[in-house]
Amino acid sequence: MPKTLPSLMTGPAFAAPDAARGATAGHVAEIVRFKLVDGVSDAAFLDATAAMQPAVAAAPGFLSRRLSKGEGDVWTDYVVWTDLDHALAA
Repeated sequence: MPKTLPSLMTGPAFAAPDAARGATAGHVAEIVRFKLVDGVSDAAFLDATAAMQPAVAAAPGFLSRRLSKGEGDVWTDYVVWTDLDHALAA
């Protein structure tokens, strides 16, 4: 089970509606999974992420963000936007 880092949680998580069920508008989740490059510590990464979080949160259309680290040192950055246009512009 991934560990959630509460200091980077910035609101409730939402899911985009399923277009196959007739939904035409909704929130968009941007989900990125990655590993840190060799030589970058978790602490350094979290410091850098915390430093840039105010800019992310100020982006038009931003709703929430959740960052977690799971098995195999795989990180997941889950950002929710009001719509696809704002997500693509960010």
